[in-house]
This record gives sequence, C-alpha cells and structure tokens, in this order.
Amino acid sequence: MRPLKQDNSFLALLKLRFGLELESRVGFHANCSYFMIISVLNQKGGVGKTTTTINLGVALSLTGARVLLCDLDLQRDLAAYEDTINLPSLQFSVTDAANLSSVLADSSHDFVLLDCPPSLSDETAMALKVANIVLVPVAAEFPAVRGLARVLEVIGAAKRVNHQLQTKILVTMLDRRSDHGPTILAAVRAIPGIATMQSVIPRSLLFAKAAGAGESILQFAPKSPGAEAYRALAQEILLLKSAN
Repeated sequence: MRPLKQDNSFLALLKLRFGLELESRVGFHANCSYFMIISVLNQKGGVGKTTTTINLGVALSLTGARVLLCDLDLQRDLAAYEDTINLPSLQFSVTDAANLSSVLADSSHDFVLLDCPPSLSDETAMALKVANIVLVPVAAEFPAVRGLARVLEVIGAAKRVNHQLQTKILVTMLDRRSDHGPTILAAVRAIPGIATMQSVIPRSLLFAKAAGAGESILQFAPKSPGAEAYRALAQEILLLKSAN
C-alpha cells in the first residue's frame, strides 16, 4: 500500500464548514453517563457499510444498550429498516449535516451510529467531526483494499481537526475458503498505525436475504455465522466504550 498523504482539500472543507474549535466528541446525558458516536464510513460502495450499521446497531440494542441509527446517506437504505425492525432500545433518524448537531444534542442513547454517504460531502465532514470512532468496513477483495488508502487519507485529514478520532477497520465479506481471503485479512491487519477489529464478517447470502426481508441478520438467521460475527463486534465496541 502506498504511503498516505494528508488530504488538504478535505481539511479545507472541514475548516470552512466547522472551524477548528470543536465540541467534545463524547456527549453527556443528564445523569452524567456518556454516549459514543461511531461513524461508519467508506467511499467505496458494496463493502457492507449499511449492513454493518444496521446489524451492529441491532446487536448493541440486544445487549440492552440504547442505540440511535442516523441515516446520512441520500440513498436512505438504512431508513428502509425503520418500519420492519422494532426493538424498544433502537431508534432511527434521517438527518443531514445541518441538523445532525441538534439530533445529537437531544440524544439519550448509549451509542449513536452514523451511516455515512460514499462521498466527500458535508455529511461526511460532520460525521468525522463529531465521531469518537470511524469504523471502516473493507470487503476482503483486492479492489476494496486498494481503495482503502484513499479512505485513510480522508480520515487522516479529519484527525487534524478532530484529534480524538479513532480509526477501526472492519473486514467484511471474508471467504476463508478462498485463496485470497486470508491473505487480504493478514495484509489489512498489518497496516501500520491502524487498528483492525478482531471480529470479521463472513461472506454470506443470508445478508442479502435478511435485507430483502427488512430484517437484520440477527433476526433473520440468529444462529448463523454472520449473526455471531456481529454479536462479537458489538462486544468489542462495548469494551471500547467502557475503556474510555
């Protein structure tokens, strides 16, 4: 992977839109407990971004955590689940950069997950501004890994403004039976200075079937490897939150 450089154009967008003085990346409830903001981001489509947002959100909710899922993508794929997934501790919101701050200010949740658009938009800039963690789903395929450098450049620019932003890579669509799957996983985990989640999301047709039914994989096929993977990911996120 080629050396990363700072994306000065994106840094300029951040400065123009939001300035250099930022509020805390962790919001506080009236009872002094904090919520964690996770921006799910990748400029490449088809890597499991919305799939990760919905399934991680449901997995966290099933642990008893209060979760808000915010759809910042104009395609509104995440919002399509709102009518079919009904969990008492899971809520949905459709918003944009201009209104995200007010949505967060009114939040009484433990986790806020932001489903970001695959573009360098105001929504992307705002999501990187307010996040504690940027979670980058990367498909275990060579084109997706080659495109990872560009995503990391953008995040690197955002970190010059949001100094508390942590980057976590999530490998998705892994086929361990293939010749290249384990090789790609090892290569991603070897990227210096970037943390990769221990949980790995397997390739499975059940994800598409669950989406077609308007359900998460945890509801559609709760005993499947995909559901187990997102439950494991939720536990990793809970540990990260407890460590802060």
